[in-house]
Amino acid sequence: MSKYSIGLDLGENNVGWSIVDIDTAKIEKCGVRKFNTSSGAKDRRVQRNTRRRLKRRDTRKEDLLKLFASIDFPNTNTIDTKLIETRYKGIHE
Repeated sequence: MSKYSIGLDLGENNVGWSIVDIDTAKIEKCGVRKFNTSSGAKDRRVQRNTRRRLKRRDTRKEDLLKLFASIDFPNTNTIDTKLIETRYKGIHE
């Protein structure tokens, strides 16, 4: 029974492999497994920072609304139609 050795070559985007018969020093099988190019750490970091920034903004809004509710401050949007009419006249007349 022959003894075999396995050889690996690890690259950034591929892994090369071979099976060598030790007794005869003959390569029995070999091949390469290729992978897609990674997007890199920068892309992941940008996406992660964006998620964190948006979550912090939403949290700040929620905290502010809770603060307003605790002091009974009205937090609904109100539209003053008289003010809008006055501004419209000021622009067009």
